[in-house]
This record gives sequence, C-alpha cells and structure tokens, in this order.
Amino acid sequence: MNRSAIKSIYNPHQTKETLGETNFPKRRKERIQYPLVKVFRLVFILFCIVGIELPISPKRRKNRYPRTHRRDVRVHRILSCCRKCPKYFVLIIFFVIITEMVWDIINLEDKRTAATYFLLIVFTLILLMSIHKSRRAMFRMTQMLSEVFKSFPSYNLNLVRYLSHALLVFSVTVSVYLAIVFNFHSTSLAYTEKRKFCENNGVTDFLNLQSYCFVTFQTVGCLTLAVGSILFSLFSVFYSLVCILIQVLLNHLLNKINKANSTEEFHKPLFLFEFVSKIMNCLEDSFSSSVFLETVMSMVGMFRAGYILVFLSSVRLDYLPLMFFGIVVFVHHLLIMISAATANEKAALTMKSLSCRILESETDLRFKLRRISGEHKSLSVWKIYALDRSLVVTSVGTLLTYGMLIGTIGKDHQWRWDMAAQLYPRYQVRLNDMEASKLARN
Repeated sequence: MNRSAIKSIYNPHQTKETLGETNFPKRRKERIQYPLVKVFRLVFILFCIVGIELPISPKRRKNRYPRTHRRDVRVHRILSCCRKCPKYFVLIIFFVIITEMVWDIINLEDKRTAATYFLLIVFTLILLMSIHKSRRAMFRMTQMLSEVFKSFPSYNLNLVRYLSHALLVFSVTVSVYLAIVFNFHSTSLAYTEKRKFCENNGVTDFLNLQSYCFVTFQTVGCLTLAVGSILFSLFSVFYSLVCILIQVLLNHLLNKINKANSTEEFHKPLFLFEFVSKIMNCLEDSFSSSVFLETVMSMVGMFRAGYILVFLSSVRLDYLPLMFFGIVVFVHHLLIMISAATANEKAALTMKSLSCRILESETDLRFKLRRISGEHKSLSVWKIYALDRSLVVTSVGTLLTYGMLIGTIGKDHQWRWDMAAQLYPRYQVRLNDMEASKLARN
C-alpha cells in the first residue's frame, strides 16, 4: 500500500495539498478555461512586454507550498521575477528620459518643443500607471464577457480576433519604426545641441565617453517612444475590442427581444443585459481616466502633424514620418470614439426596447429593469462627457479652431503674401514695397 494512502487511513481529514500532491497541471488548465483568451492573448502578451503584468488567473493566497515541492517553488519564484523585470526596466527608462527632458527645458533654446515632449512623456507615464492599477479589471472583464458568450455558442469570434491582431501588429510595427526614425535620423536644433553637449562636456572628456553618451541618450529616447507608442496602440485596441464585443452581445439581445412573444421569454435577455451593464460599468470605472489621457495625447499628435503640414512653407522628407504618425494616431482616436459611442447607443436602444416590450402588469420585471437602468453607466471621457458620435466632429473642430490660433502666435506671415502674389498679380506691387522698406531699414 502506498505511504500517502496509509497516512490518509490514519488521518482521513488530510487533503491532497497537505500530503504534498498539489496538482499543478490542473491550475494551468484553470488559466485557459474561458474561450475569449484567444482574442485577448496577443494583447495580454504585449502588455506584459511593456511592463504591465496581467493576472492570468484569480488572485491566490500567499500560502506556503509543501516541502516536497521546493523545486517547483524555486521555478515559480524565478518565473515571477522574470515577469517583473520588464516593469522595473520600463520605470528606469522613464526616470532617465524625464531627467533628460528636464535638462532640455533648462538648457536648450527651443523650450516649447522640449516642454511639449516632457508633457507627453508625463502623460504616457500616468497612462502606464493607470492601466497597471486597473490590470485586474481587464481579466475580470474578459471573464465576464466569456460567461455571457456561453449563451451564444454559435457565434464565431475569429473575424474579430484576426482583425484586432492585424491592427495591433501593424500599429506596433509602425510605432517601433517611427521611434527609430525620430531618434536616429533627426535634423532638428535640439538634436545638434544635445550632440554638442555630450561630445564637449567635461565629464565625458574626463571619462573618455564622447562616443557613448549621446548614443545612450538616443537609445533611451527611442525605447521610451517605442514603449509609449506601443502602450497607446495596445490600450486603444483593447478598449475598442471590448466595446465591439459588447456591441455584438447587445445585437443578439435585441434580436431575442424582438422575437420574444411571451413574458417568460424576457427573463433571460434581462439577465444578460444586467451582466452586460456590469461589464460597461467596470469598463467605465476602471478606464475612463485612461481614455481621457489617450484622447489628449492623440490630439497633441494630430496637432503636431497638422502644424507641420499647414504652417511650414516647405515640407521636407524628414517630416513625412511625423505626418504618418499623425495619421496612425487619428485612426486610433476614431477607433476609441466610434466603438464606445456605438456601444452606448446599443445599450440605450436595448434599454428602450425592454421598457417598451415588457408589460405594465409585470411589476417584477419592470422593477428589475428600472434598477438596472439606474445603475447603468455610459462610457465617457473621465466622467466629463459621454462618448457619442458628435464628439468626433467636436474634437476635430476644436483641434482646428484652437490649433489655428495657437499656431499663428508669433509667426511671420510672409508666406501668405508670397502665395497671394502668385494667385493675384496685384499683390506683387505691395510685396515689392515691403521688400524695399526692409532693405531701407537695414
């Protein structure tokens, strides 16, 4: 007879874990028990690379493993340390780049550009911290979505999965490419000033590090820009993917509500709508501030690209990656706005359909629907403005209006006279008078 069996005879209250027979493969199976893990797998992997360690399983108690599994405990500890390495690496990179940006603001001549970059870096760090704080809500929402999708086993999510993965791979590739281009192929004044400082500094001369200091700063800047761009793309794809799945569920609920003929058939759609409403409430409570930061960062990127395209007299090839980056940012901006606005519209339509189809005599169903509608929260921008379709036009119009005002402050308008002289010859006389007056002053 086995030794563990003998122990169990003498002490039948002992469990398998106390006998040292912890079933680790069973725990691994529990991690992948929900089907939506295939849709979110690539998103979760990239989040871990960026430094946001997502919980693949529910939170466990910090209990001691049995002595018979010391080797497994060592392996578990080594793997947990390896998972935490990207987080600390990203924090070190952000600390170095913030220090460099503070130096740029103090010493460089172009303080407006340095301040803008510093503001974007701070926003990116706050976005990283807010997503890291709400990382368990991501896992909870995917579990809740999986539970709801069990009611619709015939629906295939492969199309949503492949489209989201294709958009994510394209965005990450473009982000890494643009990070390399912006840092190692720049011709701006800040680039040349920083290079001169690193090569002619007394500390670098003493340590003989002239060739390594500037490359180190540029590499850290490249890594920071790549991490920020990947994080921006990851969050926009994750948020829009959750909103799209919510739309799919609400469309199925609307079809069931429209086909229902008796009162008993409204119990299941009402229960499912309550579950979907909880998912939307969790999404709103956890990520509304992140949506606000993402919106501000996308509008800053679009303003920078539009400013180069409109206000500069000659657009060089060096500015093409920045304009391409503005297009990618605009696509992610539209992705968040339209998906969230459509989810809000579908939720309002489902609520209206349920209130119209449920009879007044069904007091229990009416009371439950009233309670769900009172607890329901629409997706918004940091609980300031509910996301709807008009916000897309409003954001673009605000960017154009205030962007034109900010961009024209302190700028020379000589290029407008050049364009007017080419279109209308009568302005050529006034342009010649202006040039003559400038020569006389000199």
